Amino acid sequence: MKNIVAFVGSRGLSPSFSPLVESVIQSVISSDRFISVGCCTGLDAFVLGAAPIDKVYCFSAFGEKEQGACCFSATAHVKQFYDRGGIVQYWSGGKGLLKKRLPNRTKAVINSATISTVVFFGSPNSKGSALACRLSIDRGLNVYAFACGFSGAELPIFNSGKWERVGSSGIWSESWRWKPSQVTVF
Repeated sequence: MKNIVAFVGSRGLSPSFSPLVESVIQSVISSDRFISVGCCTGLDAFVLGAAPIDKVYCFSAFGEKEQGACCFSATAHVKQFYDRGGIVQYWSGGKGLLKKRLPNRTKAVINSATISTVVFFGSPNSKGSALACRLSIDRGLNVYAFACGFSGAELPIFNSGKWERVGSSGIWSESWRWKPSQVTVF
């Protein structure tokens, strides 16, 4: 079984954060891990354009001929990734309505992860990023978050747990790790 880290984040992530994303990609793949990612603008497009194709799995909510794509679909990035030999799972969210396909696609990305999830929040109110965190927490995955353009103290809080600054040095020192609360069983 491969060691896979899910990368998720804001569709509107500013290009100014692409160096951060690239550094995190390098850190993950240099430790012999693979990346799973979605098909949208922002974070997904950064990953598809920066990571080596043999280290990434792309989960697309639209079809190979761009059927079902929307204004947030990174169709050109997905096509270029696929044309270079990348692995794309088209219609990974099913073929229903877009409002159901996107969360289902996020679930497919998270379900592909075997180790952890890295989330690049473009704002503390990002619904898709929060969904990815909840799904990852429910699976028992380690969740690391980068607050891009705001204070990490503003990251959303989920059931029974809290964000803790990773600290130390290096690229991961800028991240926050979700720490579930200890449950006491008598």
